[in-house]
Amino acid sequence: HASQEWDKENGESQPAAAPPAASKPKKKKKTEKPPDKAAKAPETTAKDAPAVASAPAEPADTARGATLFKAKCAACHTCNEGGPSKQGPNLYSIIGAQTAHDKAYKYTKAMSSFNSTWTEETMLSFLAKPKEVVKGTSMAFPGFKKEKDRVDVVAYLSTLK
Repeated sequence: HASQEWDKENGESQPAAAPPAASKPKKKKKTEKPPDKAAKAPETTAKDAPAVASAPAEPADTARGATLFKAKCAACHTCNEGGPSKQGPNLYSIIGAQTAHDKAYKYTKAMSSFNSTWTEETMLSFLAKPKEVVKGTSMAFPGFKKEKDRVDVVAYLSTLK
């Protein structure tokens, strides 16, 4: 086995090892070019930073939120004025409402004792990980993984008044 390894090391593998070394300098040359671009990038980043900082509240897309609601929430919730409860309560005017506010809906003990107001911030947290925010909730939905999805759904819910 040792002679086979020696043959591999001293045979064709030597020249094969040289091209990867040659490609490394090419990568270094490519790396040298991006620093020139990188020098320009901080200026762009600095100019864009304030827009990014204020971006989370502004880019909410209520139409996309409505689509997400229909796809992910409507199986269990209605959101029209006077709409019926399904597996979950009607969510019309939910933003700004007291948690467990619908007297006609039977909430879990966990949700009934949550005792909060459904602000946009509360709803964003809840929609990220419902079972962690309200331990014992019967809501089967695991939450929206993407912040953009949560922001858009909450923006949509905020329009329902």
